[in-house]
Amino acid sequence: MPAGNLREPRNGMKRADIIIVTKCPDDLSNVVQKTYVDKINPLPHQQIFFSGVKYGNPIAINDHSLIAINSLKEYDVLLVTGIANPEPMCNFLISVCNNVSTLPFADHHPFTLNDIALIGRNFNTIASGKKIIITTEKDAMRLGDAALLSYINKLPFYYLPIEVYFINKQSEFDQNILKYVTKN
Repeated sequence: MPAGNLREPRNGMKRADIIIVTKCPDDLSNVVQKTYVDKINPLPHQQIFFSGVKYGNPIAINDHSLIAINSLKEYDVLLVTGIANPEPMCNFLISVCNNVSTLPFADHHPFTLNDIALIGRNFNTIASGKKIIITTEKDAMRLGDAALLSYINKLPFYYLPIEVYFINKQSEFDQNILKYVTKN
């Protein structure tokens, strides 16, 4: 379940028609899915869906050019994050990049010029000639502040887009949403 001050408490689940278990691995077996369903213990009218996350090609913050995911193995990466749990993204990058260094900031961090200078210093310590900075799509929005852009544009800054997908039941989920919208 999500956590945080603005999240709904777990007991709010009683009102739900659909419950989505998020950030599941691609190979989530039916046995493990059943274990989660048993643990959640849904009400008779509730449906449970499982979703995962796919990462897209890194997109440059300044000119929106792309680097193909499969070519990241050639790069050393400085991962800059201001999210609550950067571990899944970090693990993904470790699996596809030559080398990954991390520079984590607090969740929802408001980036400043001092932060950009710190990012630049950390980036410059990477000895590789083929190196980039990657951040989250969410953090890229905060880094897009007009006061920071001229400094950001001097660095090879990319964000890694994410896509949520449903495991095995995308069309069933879509049909439920369309049915609800049509009815209401």
